Amino acid sequence: METNDFRNAIPIPSTSAPGRSRPRSAPAILAQPISPAHDRATRGPADARPDHPRDRPLLERLWHECGTGPLTRIRRLPGNSHRTYECAADRDEPLIMRLVDPARNRFALETEVLRRVAATGAVPVPAILRTGVETTPDGETAVMVQERVPGVPLRDYAADRSRREAHAAVERAGEALAAVHAVPTEGFGSLTEGLRGSHGRLGEWFIDLLAPKLEAARGIDPESAALLDRSFDLLAAHRPFLDAAAPGLVHGDYSPANLLVDDTGRLTGVIDWESAKSGPPGLDIGWWDCFFDTPHTPAARLLAGRERRASLDPATLAALRHLTVVRVMIGHFTWTLAVGDRAGVRKAADRLSAELAGAGRWRLHG
Repeated sequence: METNDFRNAIPIPSTSAPGRSRPRSAPAILAQPISPAHDRATRGPADARPDHPRDRPLLERLWHECGTGPLTRIRRLPGNSHRTYECAADRDEPLIMRLVDPARNRFALETEVLRRVAATGAVPVPAILRTGVETTPDGETAVMVQERVPGVPLRDYAADRSRREAHAAVERAGEALAAVHAVPTEGFGSLTEGLRGSHGRLGEWFIDLLAPKLEAARGIDPESAALLDRSFDLLAAHRPFLDAAAPGLVHGDYSPANLLVDDTGRLTGVIDWESAKSGPPGLDIGWWDCFFDTPHTPAARLLAGRERRASLDPATLAALRHLTVVRVMIGHFTWTLAVGDRAGVRKAADRLSAELAGAGRWRLHG
């Protein structure tokens, strides 16, 4: 039995590479005048883990529906949340095939997000050729088939270019981010059908969901309790501020690894929408602050590009960025502690200490 999520979709003309004739059985449910991109797992070296031989018959079946020519190459790609493969014929553009247990299937929601983002006309996103649930000898498997486009991660482009070129590319990414944030949503937190967040108020998702993680961390390392409690109290003091925020689409992992560019630095794809959420813009910018604010990819240049499209209140944005860093670092601390990554624990603790020490410059409550 097969369930096709695209049955009720309105087909949009494909923008696949010249020469590809998409079969009638695989209508494009999303297409763009800009080349589509694909999952984060498609950019980088092949996964060192062995392939899943049991997936090959399913990959061949999907290729028969969505590809052209004989399938000659199957390559396992990096990624933890899905089993992701690049499949190709000798003289045709590859397709990206993502497989996951149906219990963890969010492909229909991801497709809905991409449709809304594509409608802005300002953000290049993956073209989805096929989604559904397929029956295999091992049971059911959720699938998504996407086109692939040329391009390299902004992370790699920035490392190989001058700072001027890298900064210009980051600013273009900031312009696209403004269009993402303009997509309307309801509620806050992880998205559900209709782009509704899982919670009615931002504080419920942003603050309350951290409490169990803190309790677990205290059980593993009681000495960390004081730092974690002070950090959590800083978030809790801003609950009225957080609950006053307006929602909008948040990418959730807007980073140099998930932004594809061509050799001129033009943005060709924004990929990996699995973590998309509903919330204020500061969540995405604060996430960049956590891990990607480097001399070649500075958050200041991302914000400069975004501000060219839509301005934000400086005090509100500063508070949201710092609160996001605190929240992410609490989560990072508890996770690295649980897996025994002492270097990660120390890095998170140092960042939390720095945020607490500097909170007087941006805090709005408490």
